[in-house]
Amino acid sequence: MKSRINRDNEYLKEINLSLSGNVTDIFELKQGHDFGIITLDVIKSSRKYYDERSNRKTYFGIIKDSKAKIAVNFISSIELNDEIIINGINYKIKRNNKIVDEGIWGLPFDLINNPYNEIRDKIKD
Repeated sequence: MKSRINRDNEYLKEINLSLSGNVTDIFELKQGHDFGIITLDVIKSSRKYYDERSNRKTYFGIIKDSKAKIAVNFISSIELNDEIIINGINYKIKRNNKIVDEGIWGLPFDLINNPYNEIRDKIKD
């Protein structure tokens, strides 16, 4: 049986998202460590529209009308107006045209409390 992290990584690899955008809102989740929701003005994306909320228990977020709301596992590194660049499971954060952080993008999870109840409340149309 695959672990939750392996399933989430496979999901992120399958959708193979390529996206960049400027951060307009930051919300830190109460559950888990360093998890949150960011809102982006999309600069470039391999998907113009993405919304799997009704089909999946866990999902990265939504893309709609040149906006994206994305669940991240690196919220403490992000500031308003940062540029977030996502390629597959990798992310970079640019601030003032300099990379200030990069790593592996993962979906929020908590062994005791499910953060997706809070995520569903924050990722709305």
